[in-house]
Amino acid sequence: ARAVSIVFGPPIVAAGELLLATRIDPGLLDGPWVVALPASMILVACLFVIGLRLRGRIASLDLTARHDRPLPSFFATLCSAAVTWGFTSSGVTQVVTVLAAAVTVQFLALTVISMLWKISYHSAMVGTLLVTAAVAGRSDILAPLGMLAATVGWARVYLGRHSWRQAAAGFATAGVLLVVPRWL
Repeated sequence: ARAVSIVFGPPIVAAGELLLATRIDPGLLDGPWVVALPASMILVACLFVIGLRLRGRIASLDLTARHDRPLPSFFATLCSAAVTWGFTSSGVTQVVTVLAAAVTVQFLALTVISMLWKISYHSAMVGTLLVTAAVAGRSDILAPLGMLAATVGWARVYLGRHSWRQAAAGFATAGVLLVVPRWL
């Protein structure tokens, strides 16, 4: 359970998102910003959380306490917005830019929810991967990703990090990826 929670944590899911996006646009990885920008923003977000911990602003790097989550979540939202802006200004495919914008909206929703209630970001990110696969037409991997999402939700509950409701609510935030593209 611990290994599943660590390996399929929010930062590593971004790599899966990128791989699925290459299915939408096979030439996607040719652009210099496509890998460097998201990777740098993930690194910056991780360093921000470490900085908060070193300054005593959060209790642990696991962000187990609900009150520790909003500030790092808001910063992650800003990082995601930077990726979206970078993709827009560097000419990355519109589909991928819209996907990045949807993930930004998802992070914003997670931030707001975190102010009121503890929610599973792990489940949210794996849900994002599943929804992206569906949007990209990857029906061949939906069943394994569905099993992965269920396993991650189970791991979060088994480890005592979340309740089933919190894991399901996190997963449900991936629905933003189905709604946001219709607005843009």
